[in-house]
Amino acid sequence: MQIQFNTIFFGFLKTLLLITIICSGLLYAGTLYINPQTYQFGENAFPPYHFEINPVTNELYKVFDLDNDFQFKTYDLKIAEDIAGYKEDIEPILSKWGAFDINFGPSEASHSSKLSTVMSTDVNNDLEYSETSLTPMQQEVHVALYKGEVEAIAYTDNTVGVTPQIRILVANPEGLVGGQTTIVKGGGSSLLGHIVRRYQEAGVDRIELESGNSGYYMSRGWKNKVENTPQEEDFVWDLTGDSESEGACGTGSL
Repeated sequence: MQIQFNTIFFGFLKTLLLITIICSGLLYAGTLYINPQTYQFGENAFPPYHFEINPVTNELYKVFDLDNDFQFKTYDLKIAEDIAGYKEDIEPILSKWGAFDINFGPSEASHSSKLSTVMSTDVNNDLEYSETSLTPMQQEVHVALYKGEVEAIAYTDNTVGVTPQIRILVANPEGLVGGQTTIVKGGGSSLLGHIVRRYQEAGVDRIELESGNSGYYMSRGWKNKVENTPQEEDFVWDLTGDSESEGACGTGSL
């Protein structure tokens, strides 16, 4: 009963968070899907980059790191060693990101911070339910690292008989602060491409993600699950740190 209550309660918190996002003027979050077998990896590739300030114009410009690339790691949560690794390596990072902020007001950084807490809660609830019900976990946690530092984290659901879903994808909220020039960017988009490629190699022909930035994804091959869905460019369950104002990915975004 306690597990069921926790699941319902935290589900309510997620709904309340989404309502908060909506009431803040971020009007829509919906489900998108794509066929990994037709995904255009070259067109959607994002190498690591930083911003620097032009001393003459005082404007930001991108500087790509051509000597380093993102590295990726996956924690399969049905494997005891991976669960231990997640708790040791990733849970503290989600906790740190969740505590970041947040005096910036509504922003990509603040929403990424909040969703880091949501992800941590979801993983812990799913692990607790799995242990209590003796049901093997079907979820994975994926991370993108740059020079050994975690810069993006995703939580995916691979339940048998159900379309695989990218439930949450967030980037380091410090990298989402407007005008910052120290934290690498592009990790979220690279992590998304990595996840899609894994599904492609596994022969999966459809995956889904929750996003409010429909326009950005549809221009890159993603489609709305429900036809005639509003296509507002809002914040999303997945916040990858590549906004249009800061470079690659459109307002709010993956």
